[in-house]
Amino acid sequence: MGNGVSDERARIRAAIHRPGVLLAERVARFETPFEYLKTARGGFASARRFLLDKTLHGEREALATRDHIMLVMRDRRMGEPLPPDTRNLESEYMVAHEKEYNEFRQTWCPWIFAPPILKPHPDTDALLDFYICDGLKDYGFDRKNRRARKTTWQCHSSILPRRMTIDFDKGPHIPGVTASGSLSVSDLPYNVALGDPFFYSNAFFRTSRDDDPASEMKLFFDEYHRIFPHVIDALSQGIAEAQSSV
Repeated sequence: MGNGVSDERARIRAAIHRPGVLLAERVARFETPFEYLKTARGGFASARRFLLDKTLHGEREALATRDHIMLVMRDRRMGEPLPPDTRNLESEYMVAHEKEYNEFRQTWCPWIFAPPILKPHPDTDALLDFYICDGLKDYGFDRKNRRARKTTWQCHSSILPRRMTIDFDKGPHIPGVTASGSLSVSDLPYNVALGDPFFYSNAFFRTSRDDDPASEMKLFFDEYHRIFPHVIDALSQGIAEAQSSV
């Protein structure tokens, strides 16, 4: 017999995550209205973009790997059990294509090969203010709701029934000073990487003094601003479903 509290939490978790999972899957298949992302340079983590480029060419292994990631994320987010004896196709695919992937990254994100510097870039907070507080102001994010400290940056919105918060963890991490972003919903089990709609990508920027965070952030946020109305719709639906499942 299941534990009532844990069962309820699992239902709530599945409910709030389901719309976002469906959004990420639609993006991964480049379904309407996301066909434009077939050629997008921003948004996607390099490994996801590499894999999805291969699916666009109809490569069987890549298509199977994409679908495997969908099953894994459905298991993690919504508790849908994986088939027995499921192999880690994602790991196998990336190992098999390691050389080609590294060549892809040299063109896609050459900045990752720069030597690490442990001094933070002075413009990091101003860039986050611009792209989030100003760029998402129509969705309730605003400079008055922003708090920046040495190793964190945060801004929240109350446009939905539960508060949304965008957090950035800043600080010295291998391979240097970085900023990684996440989106969470107050009092509900929802905390995902900011790049989640781009088929479970991250939002990870190199923000050392000798890096170019302005270019990196522009690439990402040009696409994130465009997809954010769908993120809001998914969260609104997920919050409603989570509250009704209690």
